[in-house]
Amino acid sequence: MSDPQHWSGLDSRRRQPSPSPLKAAFRGGSTGGLALTSTGALAGAAVESRPGTAVDQQLSRKALAVHRLILVAWLVVSDALALALAFRIAYSIRFEVQLTVAPEVVAPKGTYDLLTSLLIPLWLTVFTLFDLYEPRSKLGGSLESSRTLNACTVTTMLVIVATFLVPDFVISRVWLVSVWLASFLLVAANRFVARRVVYMIRRRGYLLTPAVIVGTNPEAASLAAFLADRQSSGVRTVGFIHAGNGDPRSVGDVTVLGSISEIGSIVRERGIEDVIVAITGIGRDELLSLCEDLDSLPVRLRLFTINLAITSSSAVASIPALPAESVAEAAT
Repeated sequence: MSDPQHWSGLDSRRRQPSPSPLKAAFRGGSTGGLALTSTGALAGAAVESRPGTAVDQQLSRKALAVHRLILVAWLVVSDALALALAFRIAYSIRFEVQLTVAPEVVAPKGTYDLLTSLLIPLWLTVFTLFDLYEPRSKLGGSLESSRTLNACTVTTMLVIVATFLVPDFVISRVWLVSVWLASFLLVAANRFVARRVVYMIRRRGYLLTPAVIVGTNPEAASLAAFLADRQSSGVRTVGFIHAGNGDPRSVGDVTVLGSISEIGSIVRERGIEDVIVAITGIGRDELLSLCEDLDSLPVRLRLFTINLAITSSSAVASIPALPAESVAEAAT
């Protein structure tokens, strides 16, 4: 006869409920979609649950830094090539096609080649001032294109100002206008291709900014749902930071990394770069405490409210970063 204890042991194991797919996903470090239940509770999130070892975190940060450096180098080189082509097209329009009101004016040989070699670095410098080489600022086509147009316009105006300040510095106005238009179109086209490549890389889990969301209320859930589209947002949501009273580990199946009082250690241990605050999920005193803790850390603080009428993940990513000190002063 079989041992009753043996059968009871099998029966007890058979009756044990299997873990939900969401819990299994969190245990495995994978991601899932985020949705709100009818009661407004959090049902899932695109988060990363396992912190890994300190060595793993350090290697991950170094890899992200190397990937960003490669991206910036690629953008600088491709922009320089686009600008060189723009200057060549402008020269052809003015002096080969002779689209001008003064066709008898001929440029001295080599003058515009030298001018091109001097102006391309100026263009790239202005691009840098407009944050066109900040990897975390690749937010979307319209924003990046507007920055490109503004940068090209400012650089063209600088050249015009130089022609007034230096009387001997005389250049063709048709050439300059052609440079302005061609530089914007070609650099914008280059950035369009670059965005598609970056989106493809992000889908594979690279070039993602590690971030935490402060708050566990429905607004924080909506924010996480938008950020779950990593391709557009460029954000990897590591988890949530609990604010207010209650058990920080009992918000459905969503990973809560800790409370606001632990934000400093969480940022350092997990290499967090963005701290995104759901305004309705945090009190005034907690916001002040958060700002004090983040003031000395190399992170970007961004405030999110449903009043911003966010409609896409790229729009969430475009929420401006605010210095923690400024936020603290505004809250006092």
